[in-house]
Amino acid sequence: MDIDIYNKKTMNIAYVAGLFDGDGSVWICKQKTTTHYPARFQMYINVVNTNKEICEILQRKFGGTLRATDYPKHKWKTRYGWYCASQKAKALLKSILPHLIIKKERVELALKFQKRKSNKKTKILAVLKRDWHGRITKTRGWIRKPEQYEFELACYEKMRKLNWRGKLPLDNKTKANYTYYRKEVKK
Repeated sequence: MDIDIYNKKTMNIAYVAGLFDGDGSVWICKQKTTTHYPARFQMYINVVNTNKEICEILQRKFGGTLRATDYPKHKWKTRYGWYCASQKAKALLKSILPHLIIKKERVELALKFQKRKSNKKTKILAVLKRDWHGRITKTRGWIRKPEQYEFELACYEKMRKLNWRGKLPLDNKTKANYTYYRKEVKK
């Protein structure tokens, strides 16, 4: 399957998978808000490169946003990032999954997360809610079932472990020892 962007240019989906394996990332973000009690989770992906054209091609085909970060103090090249979330990200991840090597487990988890998140059976219709004063008011909309929140939280925690750099601390008690160990190694 080829991605046709221009008449002159085509980008093979296996190339996109290699680009994502090397310069891309996938994560689940936890956003604390008052409207999505207790927290809202969303899946994001990005590809960061110093070649602007690659990021523009990804944006034209899959949507999302482009960001440029300049480093004049360090005299580094400008870094371009393509960012995409939720359903738009799901389209790309589905197409590159068979070609991934390094980030395959993370992408499978992200697709599982997004598939269940977009399923209406995991939500119930909200009839009453509290406003910011604490008063109960009538509303329309959907809220998550408790088991859906637990699933999203478990996916968030697992993705954090998969994206962790270095050795993963076993629990909060060993986290202090791990921080101390990293300081000793750097010396």
